[in-house]
Amino acid sequence: KITVNKSTGVATLVSLTGTGKFANYSCTNATLNNVDSTCNKSGSSSESGTGSSSTTSGAETLIALCDSDCQSGTPKASNGGLIKVTHTNGTVDYRYTGATVANYATFNNETWRIVGIFNGRIKLMRDAALPQNGVWYTSDTCKSGTTSGCNNAWSGSLIETGLNGDYLTSTGYLGSSLSSTAQNLIDNADWYTTAITNGQNTTSAYTAEHTGTPISRKVGLIYPSDYGYASSTCKSGDGVKNLTGYNDSTCTGSNWMYTNMSSTYWWTISPTSAYSSYALYVPSSGRVYIDGVYYSRGVRPVVYLKSNVSISGNGSTTYYTFS
Repeated sequence: KITVNKSTGVATLVSLTGTGKFANYSCTNATLNNVDSTCNKSGSSSESGTGSSSTTSGAETLIALCDSDCQSGTPKASNGGLIKVTHTNGTVDYRYTGATVANYATFNNETWRIVGIFNGRIKLMRDAALPQNGVWYTSDTCKSGTTSGCNNAWSGSLIETGLNGDYLTSTGYLGSSLSSTAQNLIDNADWYTTAITNGQNTTSAYTAEHTGTPISRKVGLIYPSDYGYASSTCKSGDGVKNLTGYNDSTCTGSNWMYTNMSSTYWWTISPTSAYSSYALYVPSSGRVYIDGVYYSRGVRPVVYLKSNVSISGNGSTTYYTFS
């Protein structure tokens, strides 16, 4: 018997009685906090050995911070700026939003930021862009000042192959690389790379992004909608704006992804549907705009951690760490 909290989608109570080879294993109204004291793990199985207790994952730990205000989409200091977002397709995410949020993390011996929790996994973005800027796509004919031979497809672009090639090895990409410890925490993920327009609000951008066939990779970039949701005032409600209008001070002043950006120009993962040789990026003005794929812009890697990764810290005075 499993009792699920409908507002969060998280199982809160679990009762079970083992049969057959699991006859001596039982739990009554167990929770993640008392599973050790409420479950009888004295039984053994020829397949699984002695029963073992559950470990709270890092994603579950963060979701547990989501109080009633968080459920209604209101960020507070008590929940670290976390909000729950329910999309029109039924998908539920937990995202950090606002100017000051408790989402700082130490990862790869660097400062990263937690974007949120997606499908039971923590999503991280490197706080500073990589030491060197990156060109999205180039060839002998695709150069600054001309669009001849240019292609804004994410798959196969120099940034996509660099992040999922040299960045994952000691060779390094744009002046940095991931340690073996960091790599072991990263999960393969589906990345949607559909071309969209920046002339839509955050909600419609999310819907447009998440169409088509995704590609499976370990490292990507931020979605334009991720940037949009990071603003507590312009993502929805009376203050909703199209992403191209996020250069408004009410948007930039309430967006941790803008106020803490370490590069004034950085790429998102989405091509633009307006031109085949342009992709979406965030300039110093704070809007989501378009730029030629032959230009060199900041690259802030994004990864999803494995669902069983645990977390410690509080995201502010002590940065979150993972294991």
